[in-house]
Amino acid sequence: MLETASRIEKSADDSMLLMRIGGDEFALITGLYDYEAVKDLSEKVMSKNGETINFDGEDLPLSLWCGITKIPESLRYNEFFTDMHEAISVSKQ
Repeated sequence: MLETASRIEKSADDSMLLMRIGGDEFALITGLYDYEAVKDLSEKVMSKNGETINFDGEDLPLSLWCGITKIPESLRYNEFFTDMHEAISVSKQ
């Protein structure tokens, strides 16, 4: 988990917040409003796919999925969490 988070965080800048939201799922809160900038960031994160993580002496390939969701002005955690999971599910199809 720590190595995965570290690799995602390397794609972010100091104004972004990386959070573990459960299991092996993370959310990167960016403050970006421009879709193309968000898409570029997601591609930067996804470029880490296939890199290896050494675990117990074995090199394991990193596998990342990325979903994009917009946070509404009146944020409710359960709505954000649902939207985020839907975005990740769509990206896996």
